[in-house]
Amino acid sequence: MNKKIILSLSLLSISSLFLASCHKPYSISTFDCPITFDDSKEYEIEFWSKNDGNIKQANIYTKTIEEFEKIYPNIKVSNRVYTSYDTIYKDVITNISSETPPNVCVSYPDHVATYLENENIVVPLDGLMANSSYGLDGSDLLYKPIGSSNIIDKFLNEGTIDRYHYTLPFVRSSEALYINETYLKMIIDGGYLSLDDYASYGITSYNSNGTPDIPTWDWLWACCDACIEAKKNGIPSYSKNDPTFYPFIYKSSDNWMIQEFMQLGYDYTSYDVFTKEGKATLFNDNTKDFLIDLSKKAKLREVLGNVKTGLYSTFDVTTYPANMFNQWEVLFCTDSTAGATWMGSNAELVEQAYSQYNPDSFETAVRVIPQHDINNEKMISQGPSLCIFNDSDPDIVVASWIFAQYLLTDSVQEEYSSTEGYAPVTKSAISSVEYQKYLLNEDNSNYQVKIDATKLVINNIDNTFTTPVFKKSADIRNASKYLITAVTGSFNSPNKYTTYDEIDKLFQKAIVNNELETNIGTISNNYYIGGIIIISSIVVVWICIGIYVFFDYKKKRK
Repeated sequence: MNKKIILSLSLLSISSLFLASCHKPYSISTFDCPITFDDSKEYEIEFWSKNDGNIKQANIYTKTIEEFEKIYPNIKVSNRVYTSYDTIYKDVITNISSETPPNVCVSYPDHVATYLENENIVVPLDGLMANSSYGLDGSDLLYKPIGSSNIIDKFLNEGTIDRYHYTLPFVRSSEALYINETYLKMIIDGGYLSLDDYASYGITSYNSNGTPDIPTWDWLWACCDACIEAKKNGIPSYSKNDPTFYPFIYKSSDNWMIQEFMQLGYDYTSYDVFTKEGKATLFNDNTKDFLIDLSKKAKLREVLGNVKTGLYSTFDVTTYPANMFNQWEVLFCTDSTAGATWMGSNAELVEQAYSQYNPDSFETAVRVIPQHDINNEKMISQGPSLCIFNDSDPDIVVASWIFAQYLLTDSVQEEYSSTEGYAPVTKSAISSVEYQKYLLNEDNSNYQVKIDATKLVINNIDNTFTTPVFKKSADIRNASKYLITAVTGSFNSPNKYTTYDEIDKLFQKAIVNNELETNIGTISNNYYIGGIIIISSIVVVWICIGIYVFFDYKKKRK
């Protein structure tokens, strides 16, 4: 019986040790870039792309693959389409675990940094780009090479992780402030907002409708206050009488924090290029003040009887900005320039559930996101990139690379970019005669809001920025989204998230949920904590075994 007890305790400790070590990542042999490519073989590659209902975009994918397969009949491409980048991210992680990742994948660099936790799983592109036969200047390519100096440097370098290029930029976007100018003019004409006060909000120039050339945060919040006062008096009278009303809605909560922090000079992340280590630096008093201020702005108060209002909401709490913007339910919204196709009273694309509504038309203005200093504009650079996954057959990797490059050729770049408010990533595509005609839109054959959003990206390349990409950078983004969503979603609780103590509790949840090492010197990691518990349990078990054996021995000696 004694032996059975000891055996059971031993098995328990061994089982605990096994559980603690069962999270071993998948790895594959290092990719060695072959000098030549065997074009006599047949290849099948899988491409994972993103499309959320844009038929033109879907057709371009189909057309592009068909044209590529005519050029390379020995390379067959299957396209697996997703409706969101987050779903792609989660499925890639799942498929890496089962050793079945795609060959070419649309991804954000942040996501690729997470994939790289699995050794050699994503191929560094530097050797492929420089290859004389099939690289960016490749002499053996069966289509015109992109050119090693043709990709805009700022876009190409966004995919640099640990000093290697792991992604190619596909197309680029930023965020924009979309303004219902007709609504804004009503508020100004009604006396709720004075142009005489614009200078005090940091506005130096504006058009006849009162829309600034460069909006500021002070101006936006003043407009939101004025919008609520106008709403009390029935302006606009034909807006829907929903139980809640917000003048402003923001699509991407994480981008909101990242961009405003960059404008304010606040800490967000830090990264050491030598140790290749990054950490979250946003958990500080500046962030607390920022979140408390947003919490107060989000608080609901009664207006027009049972209708409650705050100054803003976000997509994570409410719905897609375009759905509210197009129905006169908000004065402003911030969304990606890629979302411009859905934005405005005459938008090219409208969600099916909202297509039945036919509100009065209005003028839509597209501006840079609000700034804290109009002389030092800062806005995020974003948009899909392409990564290539490793394979036991190096030629499969090369075939994938040849296809990925084809997506950056001028015709594909011009056509794909014109489906939404994207900008091409190559100099040749942007400067081509056809694309310049598209931007001029002289025959009004394209949706002007989409054109304006695209121009916004192209004209502000020098004002865009990206944050460092490293192992946990995607989780830090998720933490920032969690923080803003929490204070925004607390609008029905007037005393919640308005003190440092409340924000401290939020910080801890964000740190633990996302397993972050932070600037406050704490590694709050679920696996780490779990590991401590398991190891502690093992120690306790063996101590119990030792005590039992000791007393059993003494008993026998008696």
